[in-house]
This record gives sequence, structure tokens and C-alpha cells, in this order.
Amino acid sequence: MNARNAFLDIAYQTREATCLETHWHRCQIAFEELGIDGIGYGIIPFRSEVFLQGSSNAMMFRHSYPKGWADDTGPQRLLDDDVTIPLLASGRDDLIWVDTEELLDQADIPAQERKRFVVQNEIDRAYDMNQGVTIALDIDQINGVTSGMGLRNSSMTETEFSAYWSTHQHHLKAICSVLDTGIRKDHLPSYVGLTTTERDCLSLAASGRQFAEIEYLMRLSEDQVKKTFTRCRKKLQAKTRDHAVAKALVLGFDQPMIYDTAMSAAIRDVRSC
Repeated sequence: MNARNAFLDIAYQTREATCLETHWHRCQIAFEELGIDGIGYGIIPFRSEVFLQGSSNAMMFRHSYPKGWADDTGPQRLLDDDVTIPLLASGRDDLIWVDTEELLDQADIPAQERKRFVVQNEIDRAYDMNQGVTIALDIDQINGVTSGMGLRNSSMTETEFSAYWSTHQHHLKAICSVLDTGIRKDHLPSYVGLTTTERDCLSLAASGRQFAEIEYLMRLSEDQVKKTFTRCRKKLQAKTRDHAVAKALVLGFDQPMIYDTAMSAAIRDVRSC
């Protein structure tokens, strides 16, 4: 299948995808048909957090890279030691995975912090993770939300990948856009892992509801609501409930939920008496 047909095929198929797993799998197959054998996709709700808290704490990430590579790297270092992420958050795009020192220079990483990136580069090479590209997909200048993808080919040399990228980048970016748009438009709650109850609680909190109102409207106990927000914080990688609500707002989880607005107003009226 040529690149154009691969894109048209995946664009049509993803319209029919009813869940995240189907959408992800179909896009992954489209990449494989063009020679990409590993993909990574992430969303950064607030770009500033990459520099203040580290990439692992700022980014929600999913990948199809080798399990051994992920295990040897470790869940925290998987993102924190990826020098392309701070470059992505700074507004760069199309970062071909070249020599680590060159990327470290581009990211202006201090000399005393470079050792861990060099160690990561050695792990990358052991699993043929050194030929690929990181692409900025969407940068929301108002809210600061960024999404991006990494595309890996394990069989090419640096020269071969450079030529491959020059030839196929248009269609590869188009498939990246299909995956990104589908996740952010239709499957983002599933991607983050939020249940309907968790999203409803975040939505109510974002609209200014206090715990007592959320408990009543959701028909949950105080303890259940507290545990729900604890899960929300973990899934959104937030430090506080307000931090989780802020992330929910920029990610679009504040859409109106179905609840009794008249009863909610009555509760506020009684509490104000």
C-alpha cells in the first residue's frame, strides 16, 4: 500500500472507531505499513510543568516501543531523560533523533545534568531506539496544551532514516494528526483513564460546586467523593484537587453533565440562608 492510500484508508477507518483501543490499533497498523515499528504519543496539559516538575509529572504518555526498553529505562526516566520533550514544550518541531550531545546543546542542558541523558542514549541504542523523529502535533498558545508523537524505525541507519523522513514526512504527519484528533476529540477520557463518575465529579467541581453539592448530585457519600478525587489526581498527575480540575478544564473535561440544575440551585439557596 502506498503512502497516500495508507492515509486515506486510516482516515476512513478511524471514523468508525468506537473506542480508544480500536483507534490506536488502526493508526499503529497504518504506521507499520509505512515502515514505522514503534510509536509514542503524549499530551502535556501545561508546558511550564515540564520545566518545573519534569516530563513524567507533566505528561500523559502511551507507546508501543519495546517492553525491554521501557523496563530498563524505568517509568520515571522514560520521559524525564528524553531530551526531545523539553524541546517540544519550548515550541520546536520535527526533531530527528540525532547525536545526544547535539540535542542536549539545542535544549541548553547544563553540563552537570547531562550524564543521565547519556546513560539513556546507551539504553536507546541497545534497543535500536536511536533512529526516529519527535513531532509536535498541536500547540495551544492560549492554554499551553501540547501534544506530540515519537516515530521509531529500528532497521535504518541515520542516513537512511533522514532520506526516509524526507520522502514520507507528509503522510506520516497526516496519520499522526488522525491519531491525535481522534484521541483528543473522541477518546481523551479513555486515554487518561477517567471513568464517567470521575469526569462528572471534575465537571461539577469546575463549575464551582462544593463537596456537599457533588455528594448530593452524584448520589455518593463523602468518602466516595474524596476517593474519586484522589483517583482523578493520580490519573491527571495532579498535586491537588484544584490542580486536577485545572487540567480537566484545559483538556476539555468540563462539558456540561446531566444533573438536576434546579435541585442544585435549591441547595445553594438553602445553604445561603
